[in-house]
Parts: sequence; structure tokens; C-alpha cells
Amino acid sequence: MREDVLRSKFPSLGASYLRVTSPATGDYTCIGYAAGDVDRVWKPDPWPDGLYYWPRGAPREDTMTGWTRVFELLGYRAGESRDFESGVEKVALYADLSGKPQHVARQLPNGRWTSKIGTMEDVEHELDGLEGESYGRVVLVLERRSDESGT
Repeated sequence: MREDVLRSKFPSLGASYLRVTSPATGDYTCIGYAAGDVDRVWKPDPWPDGLYYWPRGAPREDTMTGWTRVFELLGYRAGESRDFESGVEKVALYADLSGKPQHVARQLPNGRWTSKIGTMEDVEHELDGLEGESYGRVVLVLERRSDESGT
């Protein structure tokens, strides 16, 4: 998808930074992408042997509690800042007005953010660029020390 189409879907991108970094695919979701897994579709499928991956220990529910627990199991804890901090990995959870999670983005080592946009492309963007009708607002930033990630 061209950048102009993404900008029309996410008006908050306006003239801010946006770069498409991969072709469109339905092979993985924003949750898995933020967790570093582009080999499986992560969804809180209510059936343990369902089609989708969901980490053991996370409630199989499409709620902020469920999504937050996924990242806690990966070593993340609630953070206080959206700003880049050397040696700290961050993810940001977006939710709609009712508090239902809609999206998650991961901060890159250059301070920008990266996201898997549904079945569309992966993009590099400013954090608030995806806020709006589609994904709601950033409601939680989680962080972990880089040395806790196993990388």
C-alpha cells in the first residue's frame, strides 16, 4: 500500500514521518510483530488448540489485561515515558474509547516506532501518527531493559 493510502487511513500521520518497511501480508499480527515474531498469527483465540498463537499464561481474552499480560510474560513492565531511552525496549498499546485494545507498536533503536498495520504493510512511524478512529489512543507504554530480551 502506498504511503498516501496509509496517510488517508490514519489522518494523524499528516505530514509526519512514515516509511513502509515490508510488503503486505496476513502471516502475522501487530502483537506478534511487536513481540518479534513474524512466523505466527497472535490472537487471543478462546480455544487452546485454535488456529492462532497466544502465550501460555496470558488470559485468552481480547482485553487490555490479556494484551498487557502477553508483554509482561516477555519481561515488560509499565513504563513512565514514551521517549527513547538507550538500553530500554518499549511497546505501546493503543485502545479505543471503551478501553478495548486495537493495536501495539514497538520502539526501534533509532527512537521511532514500528507497526504491523493489520494485513497491510509494516511501517516505521511517529507514535501518535496512528492515533485516531482506527486504533484509538496510546493508553499504555511498557518497557524492559534490552538485556532482558535475550538479544
